[in-house]
Amino acid sequence: MSDRGIYQGYGMQGVDDKGRVAIPSAIRQVLEANNPRSPGGEVLRTVAYAPSENNTCLIAYDQGYPAILSAQLAARAEAVAKPGEAIALDAFRIGNGIVDTATFDASGRFVLQGFPRKFARIEGLAMFLSIGPYFEIWNPEILLQERGEDARVRGLVEYLLEERGAK
Repeated sequence: MSDRGIYQGYGMQGVDDKGRVAIPSAIRQVLEANNPRSPGGEVLRTVAYAPSENNTCLIAYDQGYPAILSAQLAARAEAVAKPGEAIALDAFRIGNGIVDTATFDASGRFVLQGFPRKFARIEGLAMFLSIGPYFEIWNPEILLQERGEDARVRGLVEYLLEERGAK
């Protein structure tokens, strides 16, 4: 049994022109707990983020998750490979190659930048949504377009947008 924390919770955060955004508190606490410690015992405050394989959003995670992700990708690739056939590397390229890492401060602030931010079209607001072993970062309008058929997701996003006076 793993001692890794499970990401739970959500939050909508403002994103400035430079891409600065703060990770919501509940998610940040798990991120800090899952990240490794320095030799002196200090939390290494890093977050990795990459384009989602299935949605127009980012998946984000701690430094321990890549080993889990790689094992899952390898098992999936082997399951679909025919005997004697090379394992397709596309999932590994997406899961391990297109990843940015940032440090965040004690308040969870970091700079979301690069291709992943452009891919997810995150501007102005970012919707953080926990998925268990990782969390997602969405443009809330795209979340409504892609996952708004679920009344709970739609209700949550609309509520948070209303709270911010954005809709």
